[in-house]
Amino acid sequence: MNQYKHKSLPVVISLVALFFIFSCGQRPIGYGVILWSQDESVIESGTITPVYSESRLQKTYDIGVPGTDTIITVENWRISFFNRRGDAEAYANRYREFGNLIGISLMNGLPIRREPRSNADRVYRLRKGEMVKILDRSETTSVEGGSESYWYHVLTEGGVSGYCFGHALNVGTFKDLLKEAEPPEKDPVLTRILKNTWRPEYFKTLINRRTVDLNRIQPEYGLFPDSAGKTIKIVTPSHSIDFVYSAITPSGVNSYVFEDTPLQISVISDSEIEVRYTAYQKEYREIYTILNYDIEEIIKNEVERRDKLFEQLIGMGNSFTSSAYGTLKVEEDRTFIWQDYSKLVPNVIPSGLMGTGKIEFSLFLTPELQEIYDGVVTFAFTAPGEEKRVSFLYRLQENGVRFVYIPEGDIRDMTVTRENPFPLIIFFTVEKS
Repeated sequence: MNQYKHKSLPVVISLVALFFIFSCGQRPIGYGVILWSQDESVIESGTITPVYSESRLQKTYDIGVPGTDTIITVENWRISFFNRRGDAEAYANRYREFGNLIGISLMNGLPIRREPRSNADRVYRLRKGEMVKILDRSETTSVEGGSESYWYHVLTEGGVSGYCFGHALNVGTFKDLLKEAEPPEKDPVLTRILKNTWRPEYFKTLINRRTVDLNRIQPEYGLFPDSAGKTIKIVTPSHSIDFVYSAITPSGVNSYVFEDTPLQISVISDSEIEVRYTAYQKEYREIYTILNYDIEEIIKNEVERRDKLFEQLIGMGNSFTSSAYGTLKVEEDRTFIWQDYSKLVPNVIPSGLMGTGKIEFSLFLTPELQEIYDGVVTFAFTAPGEEKRVSFLYRLQENGVRFVYIPEGDIRDMTVTRENPFPLIIFFTVEKS
């Protein structure tokens, strides 16, 4: 059955009321103009009808069907009530142009406003394919958000009345629109947004480049929709925000506003979205993507890579000595103690440090440098506030390890890009324990 077929409420014929009215000569309490008939085959929209009684409890009127002895009961929002017939006739003359017109929303979230202006209070949001009755129209068109159309005075099937801008409203007669309308379908683009977990674009870049940064790639980082809870959760290395929205409104082609939040999402492709929002007095504009990778497996592999490099280093021993640059001791928990390194201060190692901290293997080599060196080791010195990091290329040798200092300018995107033409080289001899 066509889902847009005009819904008919049961026509209630009150025989008791009919007998009372015509036997006792009861007069109408007023007159009404049918705004939206519950059954056009019984009484058409725009018809003037006598109103015999009102039920404030049920919010209904008992009205007469012109040309018959029939009394029917209708919801009061379907009628514009007047005390005098002349007033009803005057209104019916103005309404005649719109009596057979309806509108069908072309988008989800199309707002109905209290007044015909874009900043007026919203009183209702239309679903895509939802029908409204056209009651009136502005005399001239206006431009709202780059679109030109009329403002329509409309009535919903639940009795909500207000004004709807016509840029996304298909207006026509009952016959024409109900014939061409098809059952509404879910928005497949919006569905794809809400059904997937989205990761920051840099996840894909780092994974494809094989330079996994464990500070930036974690399972909890991403954009996580919860359509049942009307929440979009965004977690990044710097913040975590839950956007709880009241509705989702299209704001253009494949672009959506999440109402009552500063969040807007635009679809770039089947696997990429642009996310815009404001948080902590800062505007964010980021790309998120669908990944066909197992994030847990990616992280596991990177942890194993770092573990292997550490085990190779201390496999030689955990105490190293240089006649010029001091002694270095490395523990199983990856803490280190570096003593007597004053010749490296301040050009390599900042002054004022205690010579303790942790070693890391978070940096990577270019393919060319991989032919020469075993890896990159970073000494994260303990310091007040932020740790101070100093990195070296290294190569394991028969009786020790050769370090080559890397200035920060030679590190790009977590990768050592070159060996300094005038390198500082440190050779540590391993001390067997």
